[in-house]
Amino acid sequence: MEMCYDGALVMPSNYAVMSEDEMMYVDGGKAITINRTTIRNAIASVWATISGISTIAWLANKSAGQIGKLIGKAAFSVGKALLRVKGFAGFALQSAACAIAGIVAACAITIGIVYVTNSSMTIGW
Repeated sequence: MEMCYDGALVMPSNYAVMSEDEMMYVDGGKAITINRTTIRNAIASVWATISGISTIAWLANKSAGQIGKLIGKAAFSVGKALLRVKGFAGFALQSAACAIAGIVAACAITIGIVYVTNSSMTIGW
């Protein structure tokens, strides 16, 4: 459908004139900046929470090796169980597990790079 205006464009009486720049740059949403200070604060907050619970702190100090082995065995068992599921459900579960593992790895790598280079990164949404 072709539209043709031969006459002058008539605007409402209460319209507001905006420049092109005003229409292009609209701020909105939220943003978070990650830098060495925020990483240190997050680690300190997590450590304070864990240290505040004496049972977990004692368990972590006494049995760190055993906890690591238990987590490793659990992860291996979950992986084997995912591989046993056949068909589309198996494909979907394996894809979801790989996606989650990829996201965790990407986040860890990004945080490591930001910390080591003492730079900052802003994520907006």
